[in-house]
Amino acid sequence: MAAPRTRAAGSMTPDRWQQVKDVLCAALEQDPQTRDRWLESACAGDDGLRSEVHSLIEAHEGAPNFIDVPAVEHGRPLTSTTPTHWPGQTVGRYRILEEIGRGGMSAVFRATRIEEQFEHEVAIKLLYRTHEPEALMRRFRAERQMLARLSHPNIAHLLDGGSTQDGVPYLVMEYVRGEPIDVYCERRKLSIVARLRLFRTLCDAVHHVHRHLMVHGDIKCSNVLVNEDGIVKLLDFGIARLLDPEHGHAHQPHTCTVALTPEYASPEQIRGEPLTTASDIYSLGVLLYRLLTAQPVYQMEGTAYYDVARQICEQAPRRPSLAVQGVEAPCSPSQLRGDLDNIVLKALHKDPQRRYESVQQLSQDAAWYLGGFPVTAAPESKRYRLRKFVGRNLALVAVGLLFAVSLIVGIVATSWQAHRADLERQRAQRHFDDVRSLAQTFMLDVHDSITPLPGTLPVRGKIIGHSLQYLDALARENADDPRVRRDLARAYERVGDMQSDFLASNLQNNETAIGSFRKALELRESLRKHEPWDNGLVRERLQLFLRIAQISQSNRALDDADRYSREAIQIARTLVQRPEANEEDARLMATTHVVRGTIEAMRGALDEGLAELGLGIELYEQQILKGDTRIKVRRGLATAYSRRGSLAAKLGNRHELAYASQIRSLEIYESLLTENPQDSELRKEAAFILMDAGEAATWIGRSREGLDKRNAAVDRLQALANTDPQREELRFTLGWAKGELASSLEAYGRHEDAARHLEEAQKLLRGVSGAESPRLNSTHFILATNDMRLGRTRMAAASAATTSERRESLWREARTLLRRSEQVFTAAQSDAVLSAEASDHLHSAQLALRSCDDALRDLDHERRQAAEVPAPASGGKDRRYTISSL
Repeated sequence: MAAPRTRAAGSMTPDRWQQVKDVLCAALEQDPQTRDRWLESACAGDDGLRSEVHSLIEAHEGAPNFIDVPAVEHGRPLTSTTPTHWPGQTVGRYRILEEIGRGGMSAVFRATRIEEQFEHEVAIKLLYRTHEPEALMRRFRAERQMLARLSHPNIAHLLDGGSTQDGVPYLVMEYVRGEPIDVYCERRKLSIVARLRLFRTLCDAVHHVHRHLMVHGDIKCSNVLVNEDGIVKLLDFGIARLLDPEHGHAHQPHTCTVALTPEYASPEQIRGEPLTTASDIYSLGVLLYRLLTAQPVYQMEGTAYYDVARQICEQAPRRPSLAVQGVEAPCSPSQLRGDLDNIVLKALHKDPQRRYESVQQLSQDAAWYLGGFPVTAAPESKRYRLRKFVGRNLALVAVGLLFAVSLIVGIVATSWQAHRADLERQRAQRHFDDVRSLAQTFMLDVHDSITPLPGTLPVRGKIIGHSLQYLDALARENADDPRVRRDLARAYERVGDMQSDFLASNLQNNETAIGSFRKALELRESLRKHEPWDNGLVRERLQLFLRIAQISQSNRALDDADRYSREAIQIARTLVQRPEANEEDARLMATTHVVRGTIEAMRGALDEGLAELGLGIELYEQQILKGDTRIKVRRGLATAYSRRGSLAAKLGNRHELAYASQIRSLEIYESLLTENPQDSELRKEAAFILMDAGEAATWIGRSREGLDKRNAAVDRLQALANTDPQREELRFTLGWAKGELASSLEAYGRHEDAARHLEEAQKLLRGVSGAESPRLNSTHFILATNDMRLGRTRMAAASAATTSERRESLWREARTLLRRSEQVFTAAQSDAVLSAEASDHLHSAQLALRSCDDALRDLDHERRQAAEVPAPASGGKDRRYTISSL
C-alpha cells in the first residue's frame, strides 16, 4: 500500500479537488487489470493528478474497518495527541474558529473561508497523531473517497480536502448548524408522527449510502443532526466501509483499533464479523428505540467490554411499550404497543437474516403504520377481525361506507383548496394521508368482507365506482409523489381485481377492469424509470402484463392479449437472468409461457401454442424436482396440464392428448387435497378439473367413465355449497355444473335424470345476482343454454308420450323453452366473448324449434282429421320426433 504523501497547505484547491473526485469515481468503475493504463490516459500527463488518484484507490482497496478481530481482543483504548492551539490557525483556505466536537480518530472545528468575498462557514475534520498513523490515515482517506461519491440532500457534503503544512490530513465539509435528532425531538416535544417522519427521512439517506455499496457503520443520534428548518443531515463516515458486491459484506479490515459506539453496535459488530447493511438496520432500530422511548435499548450493567458485549449479543431487548411504563416518555405504552413494538424489535433482531431485508422495507413499515395499514413486522390478523365485524353489521357498514365515500370526496376537495396556501400545505398533507388510509380500508377490506354475502352486488358496484372517482382525483393532484404513485398503482390493481372477480365479471366488467389495470401499469412504468433495479417492481409489472393479457384473451381481444403476453415473456426472461432471481421468479416464468401458449393457440397457431404450454409445464416440473413444492407451484402445473387438454380437444380434436392432460391435472389436484382437505378453493378447482376430465373421457369413447366423473364433480360442488350456502359464487358454479352433467346424461339417453338436474340448475342460477341484471351476461347465457337442453328433454318425453294431449303439452312446453333460449342466443351474437358459442347454440335451438312447430302442426292436423273422418284402420303414417332426428 502506498504511504500517504504530504502536501503544502493550500495546494488542493476546490477546482482541483473536484477534478480528483471525477477521475477517482470513473477509475473505480474500470477493470482493476486495465485500470493503470486507463488512468495514464485520463490524467494526460498530469503526474500530480495521477499520483493523488492512485493513492486514493489504494486507500479504498485496503482501507480498514473499525472492527477486525473478535471482541475479546478489543482491550486497549485509542491513544492520541490532542490537537492544541488550532483555533485561530489557517488550514488551506480556511481559518479555524472553534472546536465543535471530537471522536476516536479526529477532532472537528468550525471554520470560515479566508477570502473576503466569501462568508461561508464550514466544518473541518483534522486527524489526530496516534500510535497507529498508517491505519488511521488509510481510514481517513477512505472516508474522503466515500464522501466524494455521495450526493444526497440529507447527507453532509464534502467540500474540500488536503493536508496541513505539518502533514496533518483534513477534510472540509458542509457545516450543519443543528442538534442531534433525539435532542431536537425532545426539545420540541414532537409527536410520534413527526418523529417517524424524521426517521423515514434518515432512512432515505441511509438507503442512498447502501445503494452505493457502502455501510455507514456508526449510525447514532449524535451523527444525525436536524437544523432549525427540520432538515435531517447524516454525518461522520469515518468508519464507513465499502461493500463487497459479490458477497454483500464489507471488506475485511486489518487494524485492531476500536471505533464503535457500543450502545448502537449490532451483535455481529461486537463479535468482529464482516459488516453488512443489516448492521446499519440494527443501528437504525436502536436510534428509533431512543426516539420513541427516550431511553437506550440496554441499561449497561458495567463498563467492561465483556459485560457490554454479553448484553448486546445475548440479552433480548425490552419492548418499547414496556420500557416507557411508569416513566416520563415521549410516547405512551398504548401508542407503542403492537405495530411499533414489532417494527423496532424486528430491526433489533440478533440474527441479521431475520431483520428487515433493506432500509427501504424498514421505512415502508413506518409508512404503513402512519397510514393505518398492517405492517409486515406484525402477524396478519386485522383483516380477519374486520371481516367478522362486517358480517355481523352488514346494514350498518353499508350505510357507513356510503357516508365515508362521500366524506372522502369532501375532504379531498377541501385539502386541495387548503393546499394553495403555503402555511396550510402541511395540514392539507396530514389530511390527505388520513383520507388515503381511510379510503384504502373501506375500498379493500370492506369490499372483501361483504363480497360473499347475498344481495350486496349493488353496494359493491357503488364501492367500485366511488373508489375509481377517488383514485382518479388522487392521481391528478399528486402525480409527482413516488410514494403516492406506488400506492395508487396498488389501489388501481385492487379495483381491477374487484371488477374482474367471478361475480363482477358476470356483470361484464372486464373492459373496465382492463382500464384499471392499465392505469396501474402506467404508474408502475413511471416508477421503473427511477428504480430500474427494484426486482419487486419488475415482478409487479410482469404480473400486471399477465393479468391484462388473460382478461384480453377472455374478452376475445386476441391482438391485445398477444401484445401484452409478448411483453410479459421479455420481462420474465430479464427477471430470471438477474443474479438475485428466486423461486418466485422461476414460477412467474413458467406461468408466462402457459399464458402465452394459450393465446397463441386461440389465435390459430395451435401447434405453437401447445409447444409453449409444454415449455411452461417443463419449467414447473423442473422447479418441483428442485424442491419447490409450494401449493401455487403445483397448482400452476395442474392448471397448465388442464389448459393444454382443453385447447387440444376443442381446437384440434386431439382427444387422447386432452384426456391424458386432464387426468394428470386431476392427479396433482387430488394430491394437493390430500395434504389440504379443508381448502375450499382447491376443492372447487379440483371439481372443475373433474368435469373437464369427464368430458375428455367421453370424447375418447369412455362414456361411462365420463359420466361418473361428472357426477362426482357435481357431488363435490354440492357438498361445498352446503358448507357455505350464502356464497353466490358457489351457487352459480353448482348451477353451471348441473347443466353440464345434464348434457352428459342426455347424450347417454337418461332424459328424466337430465331434466331433474336442469330444473335444479335453473333454480340455483335464477337466485344469482347476474340473473336480475338488465344487461346480457354469462348468467343469462347459461340459463338460456339450460333452457335449450330442458326443451330437448321435453321433446324426448313428447316423443314417448302415449296420448295426444300429453304429447301436445310437452311439445308446447319445449317450444316455449327453446324460443326463450333463441332470444338470448340472438342477442349474444353481438357480444365479443359469447358470440362464437352463441352461434352454435342458436343453430341448435332453431333446428329444435322447427321440429316442435312441425310436431304441433301434425297434431293439429290429426285433431281436425279425427273430427271430420274416421281414423284409418291401418297403414296410416304416424310421424314421431326424437332427439336423434335433430
